[in-house]
Amino acid sequence: MNILQYFKHLISNISLQDDDHEEQKTISKNYKQQFKNLINEASYILESDDISSNDEHPIFIFIKQITDYITIHNSLNAYWHSDNDFHFLFGKCLEKNVSNNYVKSIITREVHDENKRYYRNVTFHSETIMFDYSISPIIINPWHKRRTSDALINIATQNNKFDSIQYNHNISNYYCYPMGFIYCHNGNHSQYSAKLKNKGKTHIEQIDDWTYLYSYIIFDGEKFIYDFPNQSYTNYPIEYEIEQDLELYIGVLFEIGRLLIDKKNVFPKQIQDLITQNI
Repeated sequence: MNILQYFKHLISNISLQDDDHEEQKTISKNYKQQFKNLINEASYILESDDISSNDEHPIFIFIKQITDYITIHNSLNAYWHSDNDFHFLFGKCLEKNVSNNYVKSIITREVHDENKRYYRNVTFHSETIMFDYSISPIIINPWHKRRTSDALINIATQNNKFDSIQYNHNISNYYCYPMGFIYCHNGNHSQYSAKLKNKGKTHIEQIDDWTYLYSYIIFDGEKFIYDFPNQSYTNYPIEYEIEQDLELYIGVLFEIGRLLIDKKNVFPKQIQDLITQNI
């Protein structure tokens, strides 16, 4: 390559880098605008007075459209990749290696007394709390395409009705408060089949109260900002700039939770009562 060709090559690369930078700025700007749009509409719904106290509050239907998008994305992504990394992504965005220390949990399933000493930062309150798939926000991660197909064939059918209580050994759902959605940890494929067919209800075995995290994490539409007390391996504050849609929607769900902190009355009565008892 002579000098003239070299400089042409160099200028071409610089131009491509500039284009990539401009494209990244455009994507970032679009994320910020989408974030503002969603938060503004969530605020609008929460400010409305024209809501019957007997109805599911529409904010949870609003949240459901986001959790449904994530769930469908997770399922369709499994047809491309054998390993679905949403659980990792969720933990990464919310800095769960540190943030878990600030989450207070209420376990609502039965736990033998001799096993309770193994739990930390947890209270126990045995109570069955049910949620209807048709109106409840839930994130499910059907990570294996063949298991999804088998579940669609065999689960929530006329001969095999879905029953989350009967098969509770395979169902593990946590309620994320104050974000207002359920996160499925186990039973992803069977629950996905029941949800797609809009058949049945499910239950939670734990409520995770994330309220304290709002003092340490902020999402601004482009990046997560973490400002925990310094750890032995990390000096805060640090930032994480999002790179994909799912990270945006994790941030949106988190910030809708910030709006809901002072709106405890919109949550299901059983959730309200247990959170109040756990303060």
